[in-house]
Amino acid sequence: MNCFFSDEVASVVEFLKNNPDKTEVVTRGDCFGLERYVSEIERRRIKSSAEEKVLLCCLDFSDGETVDTKQFFDTDEKFSKYIFLALFNFEKPLPAEATALSERELTAYAESGKSSESVKAVVSFEKSLKPYAEKYDINVLRYTNIYGSDISCNNGISGIISEFGSTNRIELKEADFSKHISVSYVTEVLKDIYSVIYKGKKGNIYNGSNTQLTVADIKNSIFKCAESKKPELRFLNENSCDGGYEALSCRKIRAITCTDIFCIDETLAKSVLDEQTYIENYVKDAYDGKLQIIRNKETEILSEVDRICKKHGISYYLVGGSLLGAVRNGDFIPWDDDVDVCMLREDFERFRRICPEELGDAYAYQSYRNEETTHYIYDKIRLKGTYFSSEHSNKYDDMENGIFLDVFVFDKTANSKFLQKLHIYLIVMLRRLIHIRWTKEPVEGKFAFISRLILPLVCLLPFSFYHSLFERILRFFEKSKSSKYLLDGTGLYIKKGAFPAEWATGSTDVQFGDGTFPGVKDTNGYLTRWYGEGYITPPEISKRTSGHKISRLDLNGYIFSDTDGGSFSLKGELYDE
Repeated sequence: MNCFFSDEVASVVEFLKNNPDKTEVVTRGDCFGLERYVSEIERRRIKSSAEEKVLLCCLDFSDGETVDTKQFFDTDEKFSKYIFLALFNFEKPLPAEATALSERELTAYAESGKSSESVKAVVSFEKSLKPYAEKYDINVLRYTNIYGSDISCNNGISGIISEFGSTNRIELKEADFSKHISVSYVTEVLKDIYSVIYKGKKGNIYNGSNTQLTVADIKNSIFKCAESKKPELRFLNENSCDGGYEALSCRKIRAITCTDIFCIDETLAKSVLDEQTYIENYVKDAYDGKLQIIRNKETEILSEVDRICKKHGISYYLVGGSLLGAVRNGDFIPWDDDVDVCMLREDFERFRRICPEELGDAYAYQSYRNEETTHYIYDKIRLKGTYFSSEHSNKYDDMENGIFLDVFVFDKTANSKFLQKLHIYLIVMLRRLIHIRWTKEPVEGKFAFISRLILPLVCLLPFSFYHSLFERILRFFEKSKSSKYLLDGTGLYIKKGAFPAEWATGSTDVQFGDGTFPGVKDTNGYLTRWYGEGYITPPEISKRTSGHKISRLDLNGYIFSDTDGGSFSLKGELYDE
């Protein structure tokens, strides 16, 4: 099964999250591969016994063959709704003045005698449904070109994709630039189907959620996305003038699906590229081709931390995505862009005092203690002379904003479950208050209303108050000799709760790139707690993205491997230091 299958299913399930989950969809007929998608969507969505059963029947009218309508209704099995997906082709361009036909216009086109046998066949089938429409809830969905992972339609765009797959060649002819067709990607088809189930009007026909393109657009997109495969491009000298419009208007269904037009480049890439090539071109490097340089510099920062810690007998561990990458890949997670280390409180306090003096000249230690405009709840080590800043941090020209390594802290907590929850609640509350105070904006989600109300009051108190109170709460159990649990108080996973202190008592060496570094002692327990039992399996491709939204990326002289970054003013390129 295609590697993108699960990704597309997840996309549809997310689209349907606010719809009822008590409707079961049953597929019949030659469903072009859609039945596999529907089956998996139903498996993920059905949580209780279905109250309604919907029949989805896919029919191919491409060859102009007729279909016996009685077979769907003269049976003992009855359904609350019947959805017929009709695939056909035009074969003849539309009348000169039309660029896309709506639902009744296609019917009139078939009756005009000027259309193809395929168009006549689908309209004839629709007419045969009318006697049953009085008794049953019936809808028809029309499509001319469906494509995507594991889809086996024998239509124009699938033919182009299939031919490219077997020849690694694109052939362009003059008519390709003037022939317009409608195309629909598999996830859009599935969204259409479920939208009609929940919102479609009884007895209505819908043209599918199509995007209109020229054949040349499609071929050019395939050629572009498969550039790494070095495809051959041929221009054919053909005198045929079979251009024109062979397209459907999708205004009617857009009114109930409310979906955006899909990205043809990305969807075609999923149709013609293997998983690894797709990741390398569309997922792995979202930083103008500079991801490996960023990683190289982050690894150098990690080596600097390792040097300092070994010199002073300070224990630290790779954690988070860095530890996951080390265990799963022996290196960075392919789509990750930073390094995370963690220390126990005692080691961290020593590191915090020693590191700023020990760091090489190329680096800066960043903490709210030494930068007035910095208010992160964890410390960072930055590469001077670079920018790797978020939309928020980029507002501050007088703080370091370069490539970084994050330093987190594991703090002791109570042995009592109740006190652990109270400890976590207070930590999370202070984290939110520091965030609100720094950004001067309310948080999103269920606390949005409350944060808007308290925002003016929060801004009255100085940052020193919040940081001091935050550290006191973090370190409340610091002197407890009986504590058997730790919290990731400054990291992302505090909501996962407390974990056994023995997991971080000692270390386990892990391979990370060209070096060996310490990870937490119980790597399996830690990674299972943070990422689930299946942590060794990469997530769906749509989730293989960086957790950072970088608004400014500037590597300065580091873009060249044989030079350093030099120095420049953070105030702007034309200012002096």
